[in-house]
Amino acid sequence: MSIEVMDYRLLFLDFHGRIARKWYWYATLIAALVSFVLNFLTGLFQQWETTTVTVVRDGREVSEAVMATPLSNPVNLSLFVVQLLFGLAFLYATFAIQTKRLHDRGKSGWWNLIGFVPVVGAIYLLIVCGFLRGDAGPNRYGSDPLVDPVAALDGNPVVEL
Repeated sequence: MSIEVMDYRLLFLDFHGRIARKWYWYATLIAALVSFVLNFLTGLFQQWETTTVTVVRDGREVSEAVMATPLSNPVNLSLFVVQLLFGLAFLYATFAIQTKRLHDRGKSGWWNLIGFVPVVGAIYLLIVCGFLRGDAGPNRYGSDPLVDPVAALDGNPVVEL
């Protein structure tokens, strides 16, 4: 199967169905690259200001130059809003991708919430979504993505007579 066959809207925007590990890694790589490029581009346009901060060290006052991107600047505020929207879109796509991998393992998408447990949750999701094989054959979330990736992504439960 070629990568062009997959419907990317279903892959990144839909929470139904199942995907195999291969598609999880493709989607994760694409999302990470897009996020990196967008953050890099918005970072190019940020306007930095140097301010002097006075701190007390060992009983003496020391002045230090600090670089900052103040949000009072309209350009920086606009870029902050753009980055926030990109971040929310990235989070949504990540949850959609992980939900389909969890479905492939027979688990509810609510298991995504374990990712909010610092370190342990992220490691758990990485192992479950990225390395463990999904359920063989159809399960309650759809058909086996190793048999028919496009049908499994659709999320329609398979009815066997």
